[in-house]
Amino acid sequence: MVKRIFEKEVASQVTISEEDVKKEYDEIEKEFSTPEKVVVADFVMFLDEDDKGAQDKAAALIGKIKNYSGDNVLDLPSDGTFVVRELELNNKQAELYAEAKKLSVGEVSGLIRTPDSFHVLKLLKYSPEVKPQFSQVRGYIENRVRARKQQKKMAEWEAELKKDASIEIIETRENGK
Repeated sequence: MVKRIFEKEVASQVTISEEDVKKEYDEIEKEFSTPEKVVVADFVMFLDEDDKGAQDKAAALIGKIKNYSGDNVLDLPSDGTFVVRELELNNKQAELYAEAKKLSVGEVSGLIRTPDSFHVLKLLKYSPEVKPQFSQVRGYIENRVRARKQQKKMAEWEAELKKDASIEIIETRENGK
């Protein structure tokens, strides 16, 4: 009985247009996206830029990285001129991120200077941002819009019922008192 009343007074009164669904998709598109992923081996060198041998040390490191035959370049033994870390880059590390985006997986960058250090990157993994097509998420979005509109319609209907209602509280006496 409750389902029939809900259907008559609320659900059947709600209509969803294609425009409503597309507008919602545009507003929440990021919820469905898989973000871009850029993972690098970041070789950090703390070199004095005035040191005449700095460029030679950097070139030697780049050669070691390119010629490393081990399974994981992160295991490259340090000779004291660098530290290495795996790093997932994003726009917060703008300089490194921009350089890493130029690389193909497995490729090694040249020497990159940042305000506090020098870096050499090897791109380990890259996956682009993936946004599903509207048609792939249309059903989900339509249900979401429908639920929101039904909640609004239900609140309006409830307010309308309360407006015309009169509530009378009748106290009952216990044990005939």
